[in-house]
Amino acid sequence: MLKFSTYKTTGGLNHYAENKDFELEFIILRNPTGDWELREYQYGAFEEYKYFDKLAKAKEYANRCNYWLVVMPD
Repeated sequence: MLKFSTYKTTGGLNHYAENKDFELEFIILRNPTGDWELREYQYGAFEEYKYFDKLAKAKEYANRCNYWLVVMPD
């Protein structure tokens, strides 16, 4: 399970977690509209983004992605 750390930026709170084994990073930030944007990076390259109405749902999605990467390697 990913451990998210929270840090404050000028735009608000961001939540960050990484899996160093796969150099996978997740950043969740709050949009001005109130929803949460999850950004996924692998080996420093942007992979995708998704929007969620709740922070818990964004974290759950990130953990599911991380789980499948760890359990189902190529």
